[in-house]
Amino acid sequence: MECNQVRELISAYSDGELDAQERGEAERHLRDCPECSRALETISTLKAAMRNDVLLFNVPGALKKKIETMVAKAADPTAGAKAKAARPVLRLKYALIATAAGLALAAGFTGYLMWPSAKQRIEIAAVRDHQQSLMTGHSVDVTSSDPQTVLRWLAKRLSFSPLAPNQLPAGYSLTGGRVDTLMGRQVAVLVYRNGSRTSDLFQWPSGGAAVSGPGTADTIQSLGAAAWNAAGMNFCVVSDGGAPVATDISNMFISQGCGPR
Repeated sequence: MECNQVRELISAYSDGELDAQERGEAERHLRDCPECSRALETISTLKAAMRNDVLLFNVPGALKKKIETMVAKAADPTAGAKAKAARPVLRLKYALIATAAGLALAAGFTGYLMWPSAKQRIEIAAVRDHQQSLMTGHSVDVTSSDPQTVLRWLAKRLSFSPLAPNQLPAGYSLTGGRVDTLMGRQVAVLVYRNGSRTSDLFQWPSGGAAVSGPGTADTIQSLGAAAWNAAGMNFCVVSDGGAPVATDISNMFISQGCGPR
């Protein structure tokens, strides 16, 4: 398969809608094509974000009727120019997405949460990085339970000085840290453990772009994630202990001066 063929099928591939032959050809191409692999990663991340409960909203009755009417017209083979009918189910899905987005924009529903906020985009990216670090076994670059040792190591490799609390809640221990890249920025990552649970704390200069104050942690792909901004720094904690653990660690930072009080 060539890139243009894979791009046409990539959404169906991510949804598991291809037959065995097409899926095999797509996988062979994806193994050797970084651009198509990045496109697949972007689509998968967006779909995961759209499945998040925080992105759901109740559609008003009038809008719902308009969407249903327009989707019915889009699915009518006699309406509009004839197109290749290889994947009617996919065409209907794309028509629904385009129709819903177009109606929402035209109606000016600016109050609805249609796309991830800055906070949620950071959390989604951090969740993905946390998962990759566990899958690749690259959780830490420097191993130490001493915060100052880890901070000194990180500061030598970054253009900013990261922060760490000196006291941890019962059961938590600092494993070490690593330098990573999140949303195109170099970040410091402190890694904590509580039993078999691993939690990553990301931090980097915000460049004046405020995310928000700390709040209730979100649940993304069964992981807890909480992002906030303070004193010119962005922070995001991700924990496979779920939202309660992410909240505990964010509170731990805030209570010790690593965030707004």
